[in-house]
Amino acid sequence: MPASARVTACNVSREQVRWARARTRKEGLEDRVTFVWSAPNRIPLPEPAVRRVVESVRPFPFDRMYGGWWAPVVRHGARQILEDSAARYIQFLRGEVPVD
Repeated sequence: MPASARVTACNVSREQVRWARARTRKEGLEDRVTFVWSAPNRIPLPEPAVRRVVESVRPFPFDRMYGGWWAPVVRHGARQILEDSAARYIQFLRGEVPVD
């Protein structure tokens, strides 16, 4: 597997998982995903790699996405959320989004 296709996960405590699940249910945060080379080190994934992620799953039907832990990250509409999130992420990488 090429290095650009590797996924990095980190260990989290049960309390962090409970907090994240409660926050997701409360705030409805299942409407976006992000792309990182290394989550623990907060290193973003470069644009070509983000585009490869989207292109590599395009042939497959899917409606859910799972993260590195137990619960689904996105329970419904995952394909559209992935594509919208990738487009938004790339806009930020390019500096095309005002951050005022």
